[in-house]
Amino acid sequence: MFSDVIVLKETLLSAPGSEEPVFARHQPSFSGCSERLRLGQRSFSRQYAHICATRLLQMRDVLADRATQKWGEKPLQSR
Repeated sequence: MFSDVIVLKETLLSAPGSEEPVFARHQPSFSGCSERLRLGQRSFSRQYAHICATRLLQMRDVLADRATQKWGEKPLQSR
């Protein structure tokens, strides 16, 4: 149908030839903006385990009483 209108051009879509195409290289102008997101030294000083332990110690008697009311008396396992 269109075979009579074929015009050969040198484009990126043309058939591979014997010569390698040469393209001008563009130097990237990238500058990283992620430096502020990098992690510094790890610090574990802001953990909240001591808060959870204190709450558990204060609530232990209340929780033990409620558990006994709900499930009955069970002997405590030795640690």
